[in-house]
Amino acid sequence: MDASNLPNLHEVTSPDHFKELLGADLSRVSLLNFWAPWAAPCAQMNEVVRELGRKYPSLLVLMVEAE
Repeated sequence: MDASNLPNLHEVTSPDHFKELLGADLSRVSLLNFWAPWAAPCAQMNEVVRELGRKYPSLLVLMVEAE
């Protein structure tokens, strides 16, 4: 998953990383997207979530692999 082109979209890599990202700006609206690499519906939803990140740059988008 490529999150590098959107500064407000982050791939969560650990529980501490999750806490750090959420704690950095508590006044910001956050979108949490839980996904699995083997699930085709998740791949489709990931594209929708990326588009929301592009459309709303003030939104904090966190991509959390569910496995």
